[in-house]
Amino acid sequence: MKISHSLAFSVVILVAVAAVFFWLDHSGNQSQNLRRVVKCRSAVIDQSVLDLDADTSLIGAFISFDRMPLATDTVDRLAQLGVSLDIGSQIFEISGNILAQIPTASLCDLSKLPAVQSIFIPEQNQADRADQLPSNIILDTGPMTPPAPVTE
Repeated sequence: MKISHSLAFSVVILVAVAAVFFWLDHSGNQSQNLRRVVKCRSAVIDQSVLDLDADTSLIGAFISFDRMPLATDTVDRLAQLGVSLDIGSQIFEISGNILAQIPTASLCDLSKLPAVQSIFIPEQNQADRADQLPSNIILDTGPMTPPAPVTE
């Protein structure tokens, strides 16, 4: 009887240890996002930014400004916040969307600037989603070639 009791006790211990490891694995695996870490709530900050991991220190996102070119006081304030703008990323001259590198610590202060309309991360472009398309759709992302000349 002692061998069967020892075997049963060993199985109970093994199950208990496995349960502890299983519980620890799932409890520590819940990653926080910026929504839980950032102390401000603003409609200016898009959900795509708030869904980033909490340990993000530098955010690559677009900032939508109310007018272009930016006023010098706005540019100075952005520099104080450590926000780095990529002016070459502006698609159209009238577009106020500019790609920026934003320190996470400056996100709340940036959202309070009057010139900032929104801070967002755009969705994937079509080339990145080509593998998600149905098989009967062909996405050509190659260079465009001019049409052949018409001969009469």
